[in-house]
Amino acid sequence: MSASIRWRVPLQVWLTLASLVLGVMMLTAVFSIAGWRAVTKGAERDAEQDKAMCELIRALTAGPAPAPGPAGDRGRALLPLMTAVRDSVCERDRVNREG
Repeated sequence: MSASIRWRVPLQVWLTLASLVLGVMMLTAVFSIAGWRAVTKGAERDAEQDKAMCELIRALTAGPAPAPGPAGDRGRALLPLMTAVRDSVCERDRVNREG
């Protein structure tokens, strides 16, 4: 004896479930778009900062040579480091501009 019970689900329950599913899908879409925009704006901001940093370091390293003697020791020590940073940042800036 197998008794088969058929449940009748009212239309309001189906509509409520459908609206909940639709609401969740819409929220997912909104959060996905917001996340994509944040990532895109962050990448643009990083590219602008790289360009500005490249120009700043280029201006600092293109100036006159450090003073002779002990007064220019720190400048002579920092110049190769700044040149290495400049090369790295300017290369990243160039790659960002190319795509």
